[in-house]
Amino acid sequence: MEIISSPKKVVQYEPFILRISLPFFDVNPNDFSKVSVEAVITSPTKERNIVPFFCIANKKRTGISLWEARFTPVKKGRHEYYVQVGSDEVKEKSPKAFFQAEKGQEKGFLRKSKNNPYYLAFDSGEPFFGIGHNVAWVHKNSLPAFNKYFSSLEDNGCNLTRVWLCDWSFPIEWGTLGEYDQKFSLDLDKLIKLAKKRNIYIILCLDTYGSLMDEEGSWGEGRWEVNPYNAKNGGPCERAEDFFTNSEAKRWYKNKLRYIISRWGYSPNILAFELWNEYNAPKKWVREMATFIEENNPHGQLVTTSSGYPWGEIFDESEIWGLKEIDIISVHIYGSASGNGVSPNIMQKGREISAEYDKPFIISEFGIDYSKNDRHYDPKGEGVALHNSLWASLLSKSFGSAMNWWWDSYISPQNLYFHYRALAEFAEDIDWDSRKIKYAEVSPVRIGQPKGSRTKYKSVTVNPKDKWGKIHVNEFTFLKNGDLAGGGTPNKYLHGNAKKEFKVDYVYNVNYPAEGKFIINVDVVSQGGHLIAYLDGKKVMDREFPAGPGEGPWKRSLYRRDYNIYQAVYDEDIEINVPAGEHVIRLTNTGKDWIGLKRITLANYLDITTIANARSLGLVVGDRMLFWIQNKDSNWKNVFEGIKPKAIKDSYFDVLDIDNGIYGVEWWDTYSGKIIKREEIEAVENVLRLEVPRFLRDIACKIKKMR
Repeated sequence: MEIISSPKKVVQYEPFILRISLPFFDVNPNDFSKVSVEAVITSPTKERNIVPFFCIANKKRTGISLWEARFTPVKKGRHEYYVQVGSDEVKEKSPKAFFQAEKGQEKGFLRKSKNNPYYLAFDSGEPFFGIGHNVAWVHKNSLPAFNKYFSSLEDNGCNLTRVWLCDWSFPIEWGTLGEYDQKFSLDLDKLIKLAKKRNIYIILCLDTYGSLMDEEGSWGEGRWEVNPYNAKNGGPCERAEDFFTNSEAKRWYKNKLRYIISRWGYSPNILAFELWNEYNAPKKWVREMATFIEENNPHGQLVTTSSGYPWGEIFDESEIWGLKEIDIISVHIYGSASGNGVSPNIMQKGREISAEYDKPFIISEFGIDYSKNDRHYDPKGEGVALHNSLWASLLSKSFGSAMNWWWDSYISPQNLYFHYRALAEFAEDIDWDSRKIKYAEVSPVRIGQPKGSRTKYKSVTVNPKDKWGKIHVNEFTFLKNGDLAGGGTPNKYLHGNAKKEFKVDYVYNVNYPAEGKFIINVDVVSQGGHLIAYLDGKKVMDREFPAGPGEGPWKRSLYRRDYNIYQAVYDEDIEINVPAGEHVIRLTNTGKDWIGLKRITLANYLDITTIANARSLGLVVGDRMLFWIQNKDSNWKNVFEGIKPKAIKDSYFDVLDIDNGIYGVEWWDTYSGKIIKREEIEAVENVLRLEVPRFLRDIACKIKKMR
């Protein structure tokens, strides 16, 4: 063993880079079961770190191999180390040496906050809130192209992005299995250094579903045919799904993980390693690989993954999100052409996840429509969906802003970065590492009813989410403005006795301003269900929904050959009369299998003469209260259809359950990121009434107790 380079001094949070040469190995040096080269580094406080080397070159002609280890010290002071080599050909241990880590000015790595379960903080203790969008790839890994995006992000107060590794983006292993392309590895080296220069933190996604897709796909993403794990290309897997169970495939994947960890794990600018983009990876495999990263990464970056493919597969995300080995919940939210925006979904997703899991989460992809570019719906580049989603995510207990997908064809060419700048200005001085994080309790946004006017009512409709698996939140509250409060969105599936582990009743708390109806649209029923509804504990509806072959009470019958069952399509509205006032509605299914709830409509629910056409979202963070008030008509669909929102004036809402005293209030223009009004208001009887300045689209405010 020859030590080529070994600095005696480094700066805290900057890499200590150790280079050595060894004899040529007549086996694959990237297979750590055959060749193990590690630095054992002991910190000043006696923590022992095993730092894997990666092989730069293994040349038979010269008879030597070149190796490098990268380690970033988080503690200042004297670090001792030695190098150990283990293989069939060489077993060697170097003498002990040391280096000194001097105090640095950098902030260090991002960790889960020690003070709350939702946010991240640096080693230095500085709080972090991520703002940014995807830059999953650029053409030919062009560093100038990445620099263009990273510069735009940095110049507008952003600090977060997401980058992919796949066969067209840094394809480090897309030739021969276990051989890592040095050119593309050098490209990624440069990208990581650029991220540091631009103060950008990366969620590094290690692969995407298309790599295991054996059909072409709507985006042409099917790449299993050329995947090095495919037996046709010399790999160990006959089928794509074998990737998750084949022992040789898992062994080589761990080799790849070790290479990634050893080469790029040193960088604090890697926020997290994401195992998959949108693949429903099996729970056992996810746990095994996340554990491998944790056990072999001395720097401790967080681990996440995201789900999606195979499309339509019954997949219980909670099985993955509940794993202790998964540090971050990563969700993708796309709307559809029939909806008016993704921001309400983001709000509810935040409430749902924070109610179910004590983990940081991020909307790591979003867009107006899952099937089309956002530019299609916003050709003029007004960015209303982008804007609303950013502000909704800020106040949804997410550790970062929702990350738009269309970086190259929408955000950058339409120059929409000012939306990010305004958000960054608002979020800058908030202590996201506070022990006190909770949703604010508020009344609906109200308006004064003109004298002599007639009260008018409007229906409210909710489309339940399509989520398979265990339900952790089954009680929902409809606010007077029609929005849902509490732990999330109702689920489509009302399970029966066939799946007792999923079976729960759904409870809806409602407050009708006048007599109305609670309307349930029963869509698909699997094998037969029995729906019973209770109003304030009294049975008000009891009906069987059978499923079977041929004709029946259904509109049509479907035979599911894959499950050997019948499912019946009803698409029928079931009405429950509800008196004015507060009530509790409970739905239960005592039948064989699930009943699909397509939509829930509350007829005559919204008093549009006294309740403003607005929603407010509030979050308490430390000594601040943050609010975002949105005109519901300010959404992408109205912009697309040329419908202009009407300004909301003379509106107000109450902050409830608040200490009495004087509060300083700042009203912010969410498009310019400027304060437009300051005032002091007194809270009396634990209520703070906020009179909202006239606004057209949306407005935000910060509140802090003064005395």
